[in-house]
This record gives sequence, C-alpha cells and structure tokens, in this order.
Amino acid sequence: MYYKTILVHLDESRNVDQRIAIAASIARADNAHLTGAAIIGLQRYLYETVAMFPDDPGLAPYLDELRQRADNVMQKFEREVRDAGLPSFEARLIAEAPPGDFSELARCSDLVVLGQNDPNDPAIGVGPGFPDYVVLHCARPVLVVPYSGQFDRLAEHVLIAWNGSVEAARAVTQAMPMMRRAQRVEVVIFRRSSQPALPGQQAGEDIRRFLARHGIDAQVMEAAIEEDAGHALLHLARDRAATLMVAGCYGHSRFRELLLGGVSRTLLRSMTVPVLMSH
Repeated sequence: MYYKTILVHLDESRNVDQRIAIAASIARADNAHLTGAAIIGLQRYLYETVAMFPDDPGLAPYLDELRQRADNVMQKFEREVRDAGLPSFEARLIAEAPPGDFSELARCSDLVVLGQNDPNDPAIGVGPGFPDYVVLHCARPVLVVPYSGQFDRLAEHVLIAWNGSVEAARAVTQAMPMMRRAQRVEVVIFRRSSQPALPGQQAGEDIRRFLARHGIDAQVMEAAIEEDAGHALLHLARDRAATLMVAGCYGHSRFRELLLGGVSRTLLRSMTVPVLMSH
C-alpha cells in the first residue's frame, strides 16, 4: 500500500505551515498527489441565508472577505509545496458548509492531514469538533497534527496502540507506508493492573508476525495500567520518545452530535505527538 492521493486541510491557524510541510513530506516519499483544501466557512445558517437571498447586498462584502481569506491560504499552500519541489499538487476551495463537504472530498484520498483543534486559535470556518467529525465520517486514515510542538521526524519511532479491534486493525493497515520507513516500531497492549498477564504465548504475537510479513520489525510490550488508556498512551509516547502514534478511533454520530470513546477523545484533545487514527 502507498499513499497516492493526500488531502490536507488549509486554514489560517498558526500551525498550518507545519501541517503543509508534513503532508508534502509524505507525498514526496510516496510520489503522491497533494490536494490542499480551504473552506470558505459558511456556517449552516448563513449558507441557508445565502441560498434564500443570493442577491442581498449586505452579504456580498462578507462573502468576498471569506473568499479572499481562503484564496490567500491556497496561494500560501501553492508557494510552499512548489518551493518544496512537489511536482503534483492542487488547491481546492470548499464553499459550502463544513465539515460534510470536506469529508466527502476526503473519501477520494488515501490519507487526510488535519490540525488538532486549538482552543486559543480557532480555525476559521470550522467548529472545534471538525477533526472529530472528519475522523468518524471520511472512511479514510486521518493524521492529526498537534497545534503545539515540532514534528520534523514524523515516522522515526511509531507507537501502535493495539487491542485487536476493527478500528485498530484498520489503523495499522493504513499506517503501513509510514511504518515501513520508520526506524523503530513498537506495539503496546494495555491490561488493567487487576488482570493477570496472559500465560503462554506472548500477548500480541499475532500482530507482531503480521507486521513482520510486511517487512516491519516491531517490538511488542504489554503494560498494566490503573489510569485510563488514553492518558496511559500519552504518557507512554512521551516516555518512549515516540514521534507518531497509530490508534483506532472509537465513536459514532447520533442526532448530529459527535460521540467519541474516551480514549479517542483524550488523544484528540491532549495529543503531544501526531496521531494517525482510523474509524
């Protein structure tokens, strides 16, 4: 598996340059096409107003400003990826109400790159639940980049959160291109400290062998925890100096609200390294 089409979300947030650089680096490694998508930012109520009153003169200046800001972001993207020497790229404008339109575009990509929601620097045009929604609805692996920190060695040390679930299996498979380039891959399996370790065959031997057949030499560790698994993963990633985490995303949408599992919610809110998630 290789990433041949990569989609990166463009906005005016302060971490967008790093997000673009990471997406361009992955695209260069796999000789992939990179699409940068900017969202004008029409919220649903405003979008419906524009549809009902398209000739309202009071809307024109506001819409023009939104389009100009999106154009500026797209031009920035084109300059940066051109300077990075990426041969195949394009900038796209999403004018309708996010995040559904972005998720639809993402379904025609192999990998999606987003920024973590920064409560002190909200992205224009999308709400705080934008990464959550896209992860749950795009049916593609999503690489979420923290809003704080430098991540120049993305795939140097990969930490896989493994529990044998469908979501974890998808995340592992979809992270293969980056894991093949990694210098070190570790698989962690958590169990409650009150539960005894599995006797006999080492826990995680099947996933280790699976990865080995794909040319990935992974080390498996089993760890007993007393805290919730999300914070345990974050602490382990820090202690092991991981540069990328791979994890399944658990949750569903109900009545247009996002309902994430506790581990997924913790990772998206408190991540300190990029996380590749799959639902």
